[in-house]
Order: sequence, then C-alpha cells, then structure tokens
Amino acid sequence: MTTESTQPRSAAIPLRWYEIQHVVTFGETSGVGFVYFSHLIKWQGECRERFGYEHCPEYMRYMRGLTGEPTMLTCTASCEYLGEIWVGDLISVRLSIPWVRLHFMKGEFVFYRLRDGMEELVARGEQTWASARRAESVFAPAPWPQDVLDACTLFGSDLTRALR
Repeated sequence: MTTESTQPRSAAIPLRWYEIQHVVTFGETSGVGFVYFSHLIKWQGECRERFGYEHCPEYMRYMRGLTGEPTMLTCTASCEYLGEIWVGDLISVRLSIPWVRLHFMKGEFVFYRLRDGMEELVARGEQTWASARRAESVFAPAPWPQDVLDACTLFGSDLTRALR
C-alpha cells in the first residue's frame, strides 16, 4: 500500500511513503502488554521486504540466492520510542527512501498508532543499506539494479549520486 505523507520534503516535492499495517499480538509484548523494542526493528525489515517484493520483484529474486548477484546488506538500524505500543494496537509502518548515494541507500521509518480515525506518532527509525555482490567469502560494493532505482524514483528518492 502506498500513501503520500502530509509532511513535504520541500515546498514543491511531497515525500512519498510505502506503508504496511500491523496489529500487535500478545506474542510481541511483555507481561504488562507493551511491545518489546526488537519488534519495531523486525517491522522495519518486514516493511522493507514487502516494498521490495511489490516494487523490485526481480531484485528480490536475486537476493534469495546470495550467489554473486547483487544483494542488499543492512549496515545500520535504529529506532526511537516516542510512546508505548500496546497489544491490539493497529500500527502503520511507513518507509521513505530519501536518498541513494553510491552503493548506499537510506530508509526512514515512522510508526503511527491508528485509532478512531486519528494517527499518533509512536516511534521513528532509520536504516542504511548497501548494494553488494558476493565474491567468494567477502562482499564487494555493487551498483543498484535498475528496478531498485526505478522504485526509488517512484517514491521521490534523490538518485543524483547513485552508483548505477
């Protein structure tokens, strides 16, 4: 599912988001009912992968094998809690990709609790990814496949310094 944010990137270009929704289950919470921190990082990964399957299907097929074809490696991941998330909450996880630089890409995530037609920002985070190819036992930088760059263009990413 894709949506446009009401937060503009600049006066002229709206920042676009890829969105998934998730209902919090008991298995994702502590004994008193709030979500463990690690699940927000897991939801970031799920959002990224679903974006890939929907908008970069050829690339996602490459990644299954990790056998010399380009792959995406997670270099950094962070998440900042702004409010507790509880069992039963409906959470919107939104991904934007503001830029692609050389073989790196930045993903920004926001987490909203959806309730009674209202949105409450409860967390935000980011990840940095690298495009790489496996060369025997190491990974070497690699250009981004065209379907990834096309998907980033669709979502308004800055590709001016991308390795192609």
